[in-house]
Amino acid sequence: MRDTGDDTHLVFVYGTLKSDFHNNHLLETAEFVGEDRTRDHGYTMYAVSSRLARFCPAVRDGGEHAVTGELYRVDARILAALDALEDNGITYLRREIDLHSGAVAWLYFHIDDAETLLPDASPVHIDTDTGEARWIRTPESIKHEET
Repeated sequence: MRDTGDDTHLVFVYGTLKSDFHNNHLLETAEFVGEDRTRDHGYTMYAVSSRLARFCPAVRDGGEHAVTGELYRVDARILAALDALEDNGITYLRREIDLHSGAVAWLYFHIDDAETLLPDASPVHIDTDTGEARWIRTPESIKHEET
């Protein structure tokens, strides 16, 4: 990870950790840096269905889309909480990526092959003009957030 100049880390979030989504409370004391997107268009965004939840966002290598999201500066305590939420190393793997803004940040990549990937699920919106994938709120995904 490129040095941020202090004991903080840049984390790029693309799903339920974004503003107005149910896991954003974990970032309430983090610094919101701004909206951004991945520099490369080599990703695929999925909705994931598992025994615990339906319509969780997932990004994997391979594909032809940039991923849009939000960039946060977090301390070690928040990063540990995010690692726990994402089951880092088991369900998701935190890895560095380059962003369009020039920043280098952590992004959680989905690695659990036991879960069902739903590439055409409604919470994943692909902008055909820009080739960007965005996680959006839909009535069905909101219903699953509340359960």
